[in-house]
Amino acid sequence: IPSYVADLVQVAAWLDDHGQSYHQTDTSS
Repeated sequence: IPSYVADLVQVAAWLDDHGQSYHQTDTSS
């Protein structure tokens, strides 16, 4: 896996756990 892909995955996972303020109206995920 390219390192930048791993970074994107980590960011997505972090946002899922800690970035609720970025998608308060999006609770589908």
